[in-house]
Amino acid sequence: MTELRALSALVHALVETVSRDLDRGVAPEVLPRELLELNKWRASRFGTDADLVVNSAGDVAPFAQLLSDVLEWVRPAGVDLGCAEDLSVCAQMVGAGSQVSRLRVAFSSASDLRGPVRHAVAELCAGRPLRAD
Repeated sequence: MTELRALSALVHALVETVSRDLDRGVAPEVLPRELLELNKWRASRFGTDADLVVNSAGDVAPFAQLLSDVLEWVRPAGVDLGCAEDLSVCAQMVGAGSQVSRLRVAFSSASDLRGPVRHAVAELCAGRPLRAD
């Protein structure tokens, strides 16, 4: 639930930030469709370890750095919207890895389904992502 709140806060703050920028006459750069498709593929293949295309010139940057930049950009809106604390969880999510990667580590440690189930329950009880050992 913590991760869901964090992602919801990020979307809320992004919409508010872009809206404020548009009100000031600043339009965001829109990537060509093929670059958006490439980013979707990279994100689905590599998760939080992906390098994503950041502009029409094809420059790439690590997802973790992009997220850090985006969180800094939307922070003022997050404060105004009362969701700054939830936004801070987004950075923690990258540090802990995706839920899928955490469950894979838990599975490889236990070599059966009890490992990932125990890990998922522990995360649910903790209310936050936990690094799998």
